[in-house]
This record gives sequence, C-alpha cells and structure tokens, in this order.
Amino acid sequence: MPEISTASLPDIIFMLLFFFMVVTVLKKNPAKLQYTIPEVAQNEKLDKEEDYAYLYIGKNKNNDYQVQLNNRIISYNKIEEELVSFINSSGKDKSEYEVLLKADKGVPMKYVRNIKLGLRKAGIRKMYYSSTETNK
Repeated sequence: MPEISTASLPDIIFMLLFFFMVVTVLKKNPAKLQYTIPEVAQNEKLDKEEDYAYLYIGKNKNNDYQVQLNNRIISYNKIEEELVSFINSSGKDKSEYEVLLKADKGVPMKYVRNIKLGLRKAGIRKMYYSSTETNK
C-alpha cells in the first residue's frame, strides 16, 4: 500500500492559521458591567467604531450602577475629572473626541444627565447612544 505524502501539510496548516488571524476581530474595550441596550423604532448605524471613547453605564455584581470609560471603571462623582485626564493622556484635541454611550435600559436618567454635563464640561461635544432596533 502506497504512503500518503504529508509534505504539503505544514503549508496548509500555516495558511489556515494566517486566515484565522486575519479574520478574527478582537474587542478593544470589553464591558465589565452588565447592561441591556434599549430598543428604538428607528436606528442609524455608525460608520466607524474604532475611534470612539466607550462609556458604559451598567450594574456591577452588587447591582449598583457604575460607569466604565473604555477599560477602566471610573468614579461616578468624578466623571468630569476622569474624562479630562483621559483626553490629556491621549494627546488628541477635545474636538476630535466622539463618545459612544452604552447604557442599561433601566438606568435612571440622572446618571445619563450627569454624564452629559461631565462631557460638556470636559469639552466633548459629540456623543452617540447605543441602541438596537425593534423587530417589526
């Protein structure tokens, strides 16, 4: 019985490995809080997602609402100071920043309002809300 040639097997394995490395998308800012995105009747998709600063408002393990800026849990009472230090550490201009807010649908509006005021005081003028479209 003739042997099966395995000379091309390493080439096939490396092609598959390269393919999966190219098509795999890693999430940059995973949420550390639990949240459920609210549903809306009409939704608009954003063009670019990699340039946003992500703000999450959700519940932690103790069912208390907390705020997360990209990968860091920040103090709710010091949102403005945290945002200003975040902007200064990145080296970008304030006018270039766009914030994507992913808030739990049950979060009290006082949290969202205070975050909007903190963003305004920090000099950030562009903020988007994350939502899902309702199924018709």
